[in-house]
Amino acid sequence: MKPSERDWESRLTELPLGSGGFSVRTIRKVKERIALEEKRKRRRKLPLAIASLLAVSLAAVVFRPQIEGALASWLGPGPEPVPVISETETTTFNIGYMYGSDDFMEKYGKPFIIRHPAVRFAFAEEAPLTVDIVAYKEWLERERPDLIQIPLAYLDDLSAAGLLAELDPLLLRDGIDEQGYHRPVSQVLREAGAGKLYGLADTFATTGLFYNRELFAARGIPEPSGSLTWDETLALAAQFAGMEKDGQPVYGLSFGYRPGLSSNVMSIALSLGMGMTTADGSRSSLGSNAWESLWTPFVQGYRDGWIANEAGMERGKNYAMTELYKLDPFLTGRSAMTFQSNDYLRNIEESREAIGFDADWGILPAPALDEAARAQGQAMEIPYVLAISAGSSQTDAAWELLKYIMSPEQAERRSRTAGHALYTVGQQSTDAGARETFFYEAAIDPSLSLVLHEQQTSPAYQALYALAAEEGRARTDELLSGALTVERFLEELDRQAEQALRELAAQEEELP
Repeated sequence: MKPSERDWESRLTELPLGSGGFSVRTIRKVKERIALEEKRKRRRKLPLAIASLLAVSLAAVVFRPQIEGALASWLGPGPEPVPVISETETTTFNIGYMYGSDDFMEKYGKPFIIRHPAVRFAFAEEAPLTVDIVAYKEWLERERPDLIQIPLAYLDDLSAAGLLAELDPLLLRDGIDEQGYHRPVSQVLREAGAGKLYGLADTFATTGLFYNRELFAARGIPEPSGSLTWDETLALAAQFAGMEKDGQPVYGLSFGYRPGLSSNVMSIALSLGMGMTTADGSRSSLGSNAWESLWTPFVQGYRDGWIANEAGMERGKNYAMTELYKLDPFLTGRSAMTFQSNDYLRNIEESREAIGFDADWGILPAPALDEAARAQGQAMEIPYVLAISAGSSQTDAAWELLKYIMSPEQAERRSRTAGHALYTVGQQSTDAGARETFFYEAAIDPSLSLVLHEQQTSPAYQALYALAAEEGRARTDELLSGALTVERFLEELDRQAEQALRELAAQEEELP
């Protein structure tokens, strides 16, 4: 920390003479007394002076409230503080928001205007949805929005470039206790900002392994507990092979109304932060042993029927939610486990009335890749970060807006319309039996969370992810029939990935 940033600490320890502590007349009397003692007892000059000053210091600390109160009564009331946001003169915020003005106004803008009627909002044009950080920096420097919504993966680059305002001094100045924020969210944001806070997030998301207690009991399998690895999860799921309920198959594991092998393997790889290239990004790693170890048991599970592979949602077709619930084996009581995000809580609640789901169920942490990852915890998703641009001409006003967005009042208001979202402030899961409590208590690995977000904004990662998902989808039948081995599939996929990386590198070289 720079010396200037700690000046406030040294000022707090200084003797506050003449600045809210003692009057000039009092100071003069103290000095006269010290001078008199020096004449009488020169040999004890230094100790007495120090003792007197210490006494004054102690008195300043102990009796400061009374002294300040007396001074206030003598001097009369001071001027009223000027509000940061005027209630009569228009304050216009320039907002950089990826999801559009309607979404911003509904979530934040309209309720803030109720509190501050003179506030108006303007929106920066062409708020970027790009993964090109260079273009993003140029946009930010050009538009200079007051408040900006950014991907978490950009936080480190933008803060290092000096494009975002540091929030720690503002928190300190206003006496805001960071403990009021969900701690894992703050940890992720601080790690992204090299220890400092450059943005806040009002919501977060994470995943869990939902399980049906009744099916475990019916199969005579002990109910799972704690944090599992994917190997352990799949071993449990395999024990449900051949089970039926009301003449229909029961599965050990399902993925809602999106049953496809390829898409689910890739979504799990994403949640685990599995890389698709070598460390320098020049070569594909999709043919590695790690990827083979992930694909192989899933292919076996789909082939043997203990992972659900029923007809699910058709791509490009519109469905009512009730119809989607009917396509979900877990919600129809025929799946022992399902891997889902916290938003699945809404599906469970709504399916009770829509299709009569009434099973006794529980939640476990998202399965880990291996023992080491189990000890570290799972990834957290932070959909976006709200930050103040360093180029803003009204930082204090923007901070008032951001403080409101992060207030318990705002979290409570939003929870009435999006009750199963996870809010960073004013946690909604305070009841002992609330299901959301699990997601607030889950162990989170900040580093893994950042890796996940960095991957999603990497052009190379996105290209290889799409390639692997599409090739896996095209060759699912061959994999499940045994006509194509996992090893052969990944060898061919690896070669295609190498070609895709070469094409990306060539495109980058052509850029000006």
